[in-house]
Amino acid sequence: MSPRHVTLSASSAPKPPRSDDDRWKAVLGRDAKRWSLAQVSASDAGPSVLEYRLRPRKSVGIDGLRDHLLSEAAPHVVAADHAPDGRS
Repeated sequence: MSPRHVTLSASSAPKPPRSDDDRWKAVLGRDAKRWSLAQVSASDAGPSVLEYRLRPRKSVGIDGLRDHLLSEAAPHVVAADHAPDGRS
């Protein structure tokens, strides 16, 4: 299985404290076999978008990883999406 792209939208609130930044990294570390930041798109008008290239753990799956990101990294992660073909 090839790595997938997952796009995270971070809130446009002021930069979160380091501990909040680590929330989504902790989820990725626990629920993905491999992950790396592929791209960051900053926006003055809306949320910044962070695109990660990752391979979810079989026990979690891509949908479980997405759900964990949304619930455990809130309020700084406001969206998490992935493309079915692995490209966003």
